[in-house]
Parts: sequence; structure tokens; C-alpha cells
Amino acid sequence: MRILILDDNDERIVWFKQYFPDADIAKDAKEGIQKVVTNDYDLIFLDHDLWRTDELGEEDNNNGYEVAKALVNSRRNKKSDIIIHSMNFAGAQRIKSLLPQAQYIPFYALNFTISKK
Repeated sequence: MRILILDDNDERIVWFKQYFPDADIAKDAKEGIQKVVTNDYDLIFLDHDLWRTDELGEEDNNNGYEVAKALVNSRRNKKSDIIIHSMNFAGAQRIKSLLPQAQYIPFYALNFTISKK
């Protein structure tokens, strides 16, 4: 099973790696986009809020929504299972509007669900 995890939080990445040690990791939208347009994944975890490169904290294109747009426009990963694990409900809903087949499971619930298995 090939898995992609989009997240910029090192603590979360360590947690994911406990359960998915061979998963590919993308820490920003650019890297995530590159991976989803060149690789086939069975399961994709998407975070919405990624670190910002601008000093003012204004909205930029470094977020999971940009990766979701790439998924929609790519020929790859049309049958991938997708889990949106963002703690940002509004951001998660933006992604879900593009990927209605995706499941929304906030990280705290994902943590509980997977760690109990």
C-alpha cells in the first residue's frame, strides 16, 4: 500500500510514521503537488494549514487546498482513498468541496481511531 501524508507538523509526522513507516511525506503544497502528479497512492492524508512563507501571515498558496486542486486536475490518484485530517474545519470543508469522496477526520479523532487498532 502506497501512502502520502501532507503535513508540516513534525510531531504529527512522527505520529504518522509510527503507523505508516513507509509513507511518503510532503511538508508543503509544492512538494505535495509534485508527488500526487507523479506517483500513484492508495491512501492520501491531507492537512489544510501548512506553514506560511510570508511575514504578514496573509493567505498564500501553501495549503492542502492547492494539493486537492492538483488531485482534481491530475490523471493519477482518481481511486485513492483520501482523509482530510486538518484541525481547521473551514479549510477541511474547502478541500471536501473539491474532493467529495474524501473523509474528514480531524487529527485528534484520527489519532484516537488509528491508535486503538
